[in-house]
Amino acid sequence: MRRIIWLLISVVWANCAQRAEPPFTLKEVGPNAWAAIDNPKAPMQAGANAGFVIGDDGVVVIDTFFSDAAAKRLLVAIQERTKLPVKYVINTHYHIDHVAGNAVFAKTGAAIFAQRHCDTHEAGQLYAARRQIDGFKSSSSA
Repeated sequence: MRRIIWLLISVVWANCAQRAEPPFTLKEVGPNAWAAIDNPKAPMQAGANAGFVIGDDGVVVIDTFFSDAAAKRLLVAIQERTKLPVKYVINTHYHIDHVAGNAVFAKTGAAIFAQRHCDTHEAGQLYAARRQIDGFKSSSSA
């Protein structure tokens, strides 16, 4: 009986996961140019808009969303459209909802480009977000 219950729970869970709203919707805005538009109805929102352009020898991503999870979904969407590597990520500005997924693309070998002061602002925003969301405390406040 326990196995049947666990099987039913697994089936329901898988069905719910498949029906979950995606964090963004894709819209082709030009030849090989895509906008990834935040889906406010999604339980896991992207937090901002992003985009990508597929070139002759690689892909350029513009902004990387608010979370690694949304950035990973963007990477999958790119890989569904091309076998070319993501070569570059361009951050339009330092807000966390545009840069928090950078590491997902950096791990694939993409170079991250931003205005030279972005790293300072990003570090401050990431620290503040961790404190608010995760209860993160710095060593000086412990």
